[in-house]
Amino acid sequence: MVGLGVPLTDVQGARIEPLVPERTPRRGGRWRDPPLSRCILIEAEEAEEAEEAEEAEEAEEAEAGAGAGLFARRGT
Repeated sequence: MVGLGVPLTDVQGARIEPLVPERTPRRGGRWRDPPLSRCILIEAEEAEEAEEAEEAEEAEEAEAGAGAGLFARRGT
């Protein structure tokens, strides 16, 4: 009889030993998805960077528009 509380005999252990995975960790293998919390942090950082870039573009457009308006007024 084999179960959670019953140890294997030597014969049973020898029989299933080739089927049991090794205990030492191996490098490589399948890639795992990062934890969900890490994904949320990455998305928040990307959103913040996109917002900062958008604000910088708006500031550049405002500066370019203000300068063009001054020259247009002088010309008229």
